[in-house]
Amino acid sequence: MIADLKKIGLTEYEGKIYACLLGAGRLPARGIAQLSLVPQTAVYPNLKSLLAKGLIQQFDGPARSFEALRPSVALPAYLERKRRTLYEIEPLLVAQAEQAHTQVPRENREILNLSVGQTASLEIYYHALEHAKESIYILGWHLHTVKDKYTFLQRFKPALRRGIDARILLLGGQEKAWELIKAYQTAGIRMRYMPLQGEYLTMLIVDGVECKITLKDKRLPERYNIHVRDPSLAAALQRYFMDCWNKGHDLHPDKFLNKKGNK
Repeated sequence: MIADLKKIGLTEYEGKIYACLLGAGRLPARGIAQLSLVPQTAVYPNLKSLLAKGLIQQFDGPARSFEALRPSVALPAYLERKRRTLYEIEPLLVAQAEQAHTQVPRENREILNLSVGQTASLEIYYHALEHAKESIYILGWHLHTVKDKYTFLQRFKPALRRGIDARILLLGGQEKAWELIKAYQTAGIRMRYMPLQGEYLTMLIVDGVECKITLKDKRLPERYNIHVRDPSLAAALQRYFMDCWNKGHDLHPDKFLNKKGNK
């Protein structure tokens, strides 16, 4: 139990004292020290913090004593207050962290970061969509299934309203989610297609100054994301993207949707 109590924000001593009171009922500080094995000098400060967290109550008298409040009420209330505090502090903390990060001298910043997993990949996409100034180019999507791509399209729309040049060059076979592709095109995202089987690589190029390369292999449990903040490499990949784009084919989803509707 102590390990789980620490996960929700209690210290080692707080967890031991709280667990002690849960099992023993009402106790004076001396009894708590004996049963919890917390040093007596540390008992009162930690009782005070547990009182502030709303997990225990105090009884005054000739010998002051303490008791755990009903866990089914006290613990959810404590966790809700903690969640609310985290929710309120998140915007300020993120803003302060971003400001501190931008103040790091450019020569001292990491130009290459390696991350693992789809969640990390999505975070890089979302950051790019929020901060891109001129262009966002994506190579290697397939769009043969829908999954979360409609949700992703909603993330695209603010960037499109800023006038971002958004292009996606699809790879893979002819099996595509054509209604989804039409929705992307209707939103203002330019799309083309190359009949290449590129299951293992996608690229994101942002403003020609940073890029992400994601390596995927179905034999591996996760994907690997290489996020590069190097304008030279990003510019080279953008030239490669534009070369592929110029060789690509326009997409006409209505042709496929009409065929599907006539069946």
